[in-house]
Amino acid sequence: MRASRRPLRIAASLALLAALALGCVARSREGPTEARSAPQESTSYRFPLRVSANGRYFVDQDARPFFWLGDTSWLYPIAYTDADADLYLDNRLQHGFTVIQIVSTYPHDRNTEGQSPFYDQDPTRPNAAYFDRLVHLVRKATTRGLVVAMGTFWENVVYDGLVNSSNARAFGQYLGSRFRDEPNLVWMVGMDIEPAGHEATFRELAAGLREGTAHQHLLTFHPRAVGSSSRFWPGEPWLDFHMVQTWHDYHNIYRHLAQEDWLLVPPKPSGLGEGAYEDGDYPSGHITPHLVRWQAYTSYLAGAYHTYGQVAVMIAAQREPAPWPTQLDRPGTAQLRHVRDFFTALAWWTLEPDTANMLLPRYPDEHLANGGRMVGARTSDGSLAVVYVPTPRTFTVDLSQLHGPVTARWFDPTDGTYTTLGRFASGALQQFTPPVPKNPGDPDVVLLLQVDPP
Repeated sequence: MRASRRPLRIAASLALLAALALGCVARSREGPTEARSAPQESTSYRFPLRVSANGRYFVDQDARPFFWLGDTSWLYPIAYTDADADLYLDNRLQHGFTVIQIVSTYPHDRNTEGQSPFYDQDPTRPNAAYFDRLVHLVRKATTRGLVVAMGTFWENVVYDGLVNSSNARAFGQYLGSRFRDEPNLVWMVGMDIEPAGHEATFRELAAGLREGTAHQHLLTFHPRAVGSSSRFWPGEPWLDFHMVQTWHDYHNIYRHLAQEDWLLVPPKPSGLGEGAYEDGDYPSGHITPHLVRWQAYTSYLAGAYHTYGQVAVMIAAQREPAPWPTQLDRPGTAQLRHVRDFFTALAWWTLEPDTANMLLPRYPDEHLANGGRMVGARTSDGSLAVVYVPTPRTFTVDLSQLHGPVTARWFDPTDGTYTTLGRFASGALQQFTPPVPKNPGDPDVVLLLQVDPP
């Protein structure tokens, strides 16, 4: 999200952010039977999160894989009353979200209790009452089992010199210490900023957070669009995982996540921290439920995590573009539950992106057909593969990448239903033609390929 460098009052903040977001055969709901023997998603985690041993995904303290499906509510700490927070959080749980992304401090604004984060806008003089309120709001999320990905502050705070290399460490220590006892937390050290010229500030801030939290929480960096934190911090020891912002440039999600960050050595988890918001109007067009699904499936099949946002909810809009409570159940939001159910019925953490086009060999003709990039992933043991087809086309899969006879199913991402195609022998190229879309605006489909159990 692009924000002004000028100090922003909350009304101006809302207006600016809104303007940027707006203008800038056998059919069943039952999941794959083979997945029942795979390790299942846990709904009760022991936090804090850690990075898996292979550096690819998040796990809890018992090494159980954690599926990151994030939602965006940047102004949650200052715009929500207790009743607002309860409404928002309960709704997001209902839709299957596991993470919420917020920003902790708005130095030029006040929360619903009339409190500013600092006295005289001085980060070395924090207002304990403001941070008591913030802890209270964060606990509302964490006691529901949600993870809070919390940003420190927006880029104007650094550009204006409010936080700098001389005070960033002390602020990081204070902020971290206030949340030391909150295990369901990860930090975004920078927010929507290119750190060139301010590297020392962010290194000091990261060091302070580490000290304040007693090294409990994972740290990342939210970059300015378009690209990944790996562009700025490819080898920083404090950065535990990467984050990508594409804004409206969602066609390049796969490039940033699979063709760049996945190939980094040593590996770190990466994912889409901010893409194009549902119902937003961008240079690339209006963001429909189809494009919401497109972004999500592309992220997960790139071996990454994913965060969603809705244009009014992310800024807690009161009037424009629409009152945020009326936008909590948008079609794209609701269909993300099918995304989570689809992947968590599988050993999703074992999927690896098909960056070498071994699974989908007809590159680029079939991959880029009809205005949308098809993406695929498979497991290294050849037992499972998934292909997301954003727009209609006939395409080819190399079944030799799967080690045994395969059962193929279509998955409808709009309603969470499966259609079984049948069994196919391994070791050959096989063409697939998706079913005719039920609705012209919903042309996408998912192909699930699973090796039959012995």
